[in-house]
Amino acid sequence: MSQESNQVVKSFMAGASIPSYAVVGMQTDSTVITWAATATMLIGVSRDVASTGGAVSIVIGGTARVLCNASISAGAIVGPTNTNTGAIVERGGTNSSTQDAVKTLGIALENGSTNAVIEVLLQPQNYGLFH
Repeated sequence: MSQESNQVVKSFMAGASIPSYAVVGMQTDSTVITWAATATMLIGVSRDVASTGGAVSIVIGGTARVLCNASISAGAIVGPTNTNTGAIVERGGTNSSTQDAVKTLGIALENGSTNAVIEVLLQPQNYGLFH
């Protein structure tokens, strides 16, 4: 069961509509959007829904509840998908013959399935994890 502990929360302006429990990225104008591209700097997770131009609370430290895009195992390193949903998937492993860098959000603290919301220990990494 999700506890959401030791959260560091900061308010930002939404650069677009943002759903709750979504991974968000910072744009060059200092607004945040649902993370959708490897060029966006991963910053944290939205606590609630926001409309374009409105304030949105973003968890940037501690633990946060995050939407799953697929099945996730407790203890897995997780990161955002490229689907513009802000959902997470498992990252890492040795399933690639290339050294593609992927951005990671943190460590899953519980199991999750598609569309479930789970607790994640936030440890955003924008420089990538090689897999």
